Amino acid sequence: MRLHKVLRLVVVLLLASTALDAHHSYADFEDRTVSVGGIIDRIMFVNPHVILTVRTKDSTVYTMTWSAATNLMNHGVGREDLKVGDEVTVSGSPSRKSAELSKITEIRRTRDGWSWSQTRLGAKVVAPL
Repeated sequence: MRLHKVLRLVVVLLLASTALDAHHSYADFEDRTVSVGGIIDRIMFVNPHVILTVRTKDSTVYTMTWSAATNLMNHGVGREDLKVGDEVTVSGSPSRKSAELSKITEIRRTRDGWSWSQTRLGAKVVAPL
């Protein structure tokens, strides 16, 4: 009876770890980077990921998955740094869905040069003077 419970627990843990790995899997697209420029339509500064919605000049709407809100705040990005209406260029890995970007590596605000970038050494924010 006890062995049966242990086996069930192991199966549940294995299934859970597989689901988490799939949720954060960028393996198919990690070697490619694309950039999208447009106006921020919506920004949800929440955990587990900050979500940006950007509308391009041709009215294509992209949904972009950024880092966790707490992680961004720990690296100098505040809730008020980007706003609806800001013109931005966002670089990241394409997603399986055509109008999505995941694993954002850089965001630049056009009007004043504010930027955020993710490198292998960590995140960096460049604020305008």
